Amino acid sequence: MARESFETETKSPEETMALAACVARFLRPGDLVTLKGGLGTGKTTFVKGLVKELYGTGGDEVTSPTFVLMHEYQSGQKLIYHIDGYRLKDAEGARAAGLEEFLYSEAMKVIEWPERLGTLVPDPAVRVEFSVSGDDRRWVSFTGDRDLIAKLKRELALK
Repeated sequence: MARESFETETKSPEETMALAACVARFLRPGDLVTLKGGLGTGKTTFVKGLVKELYGTGGDEVTSPTFVLMHEYQSGQKLIYHIDGYRLKDAEGARAAGLEEFLYSEAMKVIEWPERLGTLVPDPAVRVEFSVSGDDRRWVSFTGDRDLIAKLKRELALK
C-alpha cells in the first residue's frame, strides 16, 4: 500500500475536533486510526471529533479510556473501539488484557498510545501524531494510504 504524509496546525480544541470530523468522513468499517503524542496533546479531543461526526452527537460521551483500556461507542450499525495503551507495556500486556480480538474486528478502531501495544497493532489506515506548538495550538501529522490522504488534503484544501 502506497503511503503519503502531510501535517497541519490546529489552533483550538474545536479545530482539532473539526479536523477529526473530516477524517471520519473517509473511514470505513474495519479501519484503524492510531494516535501518538504526549499527555495533553489532543488525542482524546480528536476522538471526540470522530465520534461526533460519525454519530451526530456532541462528542461529550467520549472520555479517555486510560484506566479501563477501552471504550465502545455504538450508534446503529456503526461501532468504534477506542483503546488507550498508556498503561500497557507491550503486546503481551495487550493480549493479556483481551484487546487482540477487538484490534482485528470489523469495527472502526482508534488507539491512543499504539506503541505500547507493540507488534499486536495491525497496519493502520491513518497514523496521526500530535505535538504542542503553544497554548491550544497543535501540529497534527498524518500518514496513511495515498488515496485517503489525497481525499483528506482536498477536503482541507491543503495542496
